[in-house]
Amino acid sequence: MKKTLSIIILSLITSAFLHAQTKDLKYQVFAGTDYPGFASFTTANNVSSTIPFHIGAKYYINEKMSVGLIYDRSSAQSKDIVFTAYTWNRTFTYNCILATFDYSWKRTDKYNLYSGIGIGNQDESYTTTITKGTGTPAPEKLVNNGFAIQLVFIGIHHKIGSSKFGYYGQLAWPVNGFINAGISYNIR
Repeated sequence: MKKTLSIIILSLITSAFLHAQTKDLKYQVFAGTDYPGFASFTTANNVSSTIPFHIGAKYYINEKMSVGLIYDRSSAQSKDIVFTAYTWNRTFTYNCILATFDYSWKRTDKYNLYSGIGIGNQDESYTTTITKGTGTPAPEKLVNNGFAIQLVFIGIHHKIGSSKFGYYGQLAWPVNGFINAGISYNIR
């Protein structure tokens, strides 16, 4: 967690320093979904999950580089899993926060072709509850915190007409799924 905070603070200090040297300040906020997200195992009849989502913001240092933050969350619940002596439910949650750096390979007024990296912290947890019978599932509760990295191999952002709105898609790996897509809004 200390490393994650250090990365975030370093990103913010770098952004502030570079902002003082940049005439054309540009921020972007965005929200989207991931596939397959942490809880995308919804094909089982007894599992319900939320749609994995992410929100974030970017600061464009110049025409080629941006830094930012992303928060990603997904959850699922398995119901009435039958084990020999008992029936149980399990709730899964996944949270991740990443400091990001993107490099634009080709950028025009309408399109941005980019790659990037995100580094931060992830938290995976689940809780098990006995609903029928007796027994102790092992483990009843598990929390796994750790280092997270996201590589964006290729991403494309398209600005819609002359508006400040746009949409994006990217191929990435591993923590936020292989395909990320969403909408964005540019702030100057």
